[in-house]
Amino acid sequence: MINKMKKFLKEFKDYRNPILFFFNVAVVFISFILVYFTVPKFFDFNKRQSLIVNIIEDNFSLEIRNISDISYSIFPTPRLKIKDVNLRFKKNEFEAKSKNLSLLLNPLHIYDYKKLNFKKIIVNQSIFSVETSNLKKFAKYFYDLNNQIFIKNSKILLEDSKKEFLSLNKINFNNKNKKKLSFKGVLFEKKILINFFTNINENQLIIDLPEMGVKIAFFLDKKSNFDNYEGLVKSKILNTVLQFDFKKNESFEMYNSILRNKLFNTSIDGKIKTIPHFNFDLNFNIKKINFNELKKFFSSDTKNNFDELTRFSKRINGKSKISYKGRIFKLKSFKKTDINLTLENGDLKFENSLFELDSGKIIFSGIIKENFGKRTFDFDLSFNLKDKSKILKDFKVKRNDKLIKEPINIDVVGTLNLSSRKIYFKKIIINKNNEAKEEELLFYKEIFENELIKDDLSGVFNLSKITVFLEKIY
Repeated sequence: MINKMKKFLKEFKDYRNPILFFFNVAVVFISFILVYFTVPKFFDFNKRQSLIVNIIEDNFSLEIRNISDISYSIFPTPRLKIKDVNLRFKKNEFEAKSKNLSLLLNPLHIYDYKKLNFKKIIVNQSIFSVETSNLKKFAKYFYDLNNQIFIKNSKILLEDSKKEFLSLNKINFNNKNKKKLSFKGVLFEKKILINFFTNINENQLIIDLPEMGVKIAFFLDKKSNFDNYEGLVKSKILNTVLQFDFKKNESFEMYNSILRNKLFNTSIDGKIKTIPHFNFDLNFNIKKINFNELKKFFSSDTKNNFDELTRFSKRINGKSKISYKGRIFKLKSFKKTDINLTLENGDLKFENSLFELDSGKIIFSGIIKENFGKRTFDFDLSFNLKDKSKILKDFKVKRNDKLIKEPINIDVVGTLNLSSRKIYFKKIIINKNNEAKEEELLFYKEIFENELIKDDLSGVFNLSKITVFLEKIY
């Protein structure tokens, strides 16, 4: 007994050492913490599935379906993990398939099911399917949500009538700080950054694609909301500067605009609608054209891919009018140009377009469309000239005989294959009664292909080649 008492007094004496005392306290505390957070690993949270699902739906307006398993994880913080589930947001306004859904737990309430109340959720490796008509509701959901939601390494598929319209990949986003929302992802295999800032006098939305040389800044009036907004846009896309005022009610309206690059200087005003489908009605009032740069553009970048420039999404439809008062390629005869374009289901239509000259006018219509995988341009041209000698002089066409001042009317119908660089004249009528014969059509075809489009389609914009062509047919 005496020996045991001596041993106890010895151990008590050892605990009077401060370092040893705190060390033992730390060991006990850490052991308690480990046991506290480890024990739930042995709980069956699947038995509480309905409770967990209801809490998520109440806090996040998020419906979870097809739950196969709910597991508990300690790291990096205590959380419940749900794998391979289907998610429906806001009564099925948009949905997602998630490989990994994490529900962050309050450490104090791990053992009390009645107090489970998830305030933070992480949606990882998910695919969101959003109709373009619901895009506004998609953004509004995250902005209005009071609890925190984190989207990590996910994908957003924008769809139009259940068909994929656009894909945003490797998405990372959260709504933690409403005054500074940050969205990161990949668009067309290039980084995209979207930031939204709330300031005292205005709100700013900045879209940045640094690898593509694109930066767009929206300065929104403080009274703006998701349904109606107005403000100013300043953007730079490669070497193109675009600035305009805008107003959004039923449609997106642009005005007081400037569009400027090394090719031209123009305004671009009109309306754009996104509901129920994307549609536009725009007017381009061109103030200046750099024809030297335009000629370089068509002779280099589009040398063999001119037809690719005319390939448009079948889901983007609309019309536009291009107006230009001035000379074309410094030709004195040209006074005014009005081109009416309609984009419909991937086809580009020219309707009642006009080149006005001192000596008359050229009216043309046509359609660029796809035939058996190739792009073709079906055209109908009408030349109504009061004095053909004047236009020939303007193009500096050399003739041995003296040019006679006389009117001339020419109607041309044909098809230009943009891929193979071949032209087919279906009909050429001169002065309404003199129709070209088959051998004459073949003659015009051969000269047109050899002199204007033999190397590439940029020849139709080359003044010297046009001159040679005119000399050979007159």
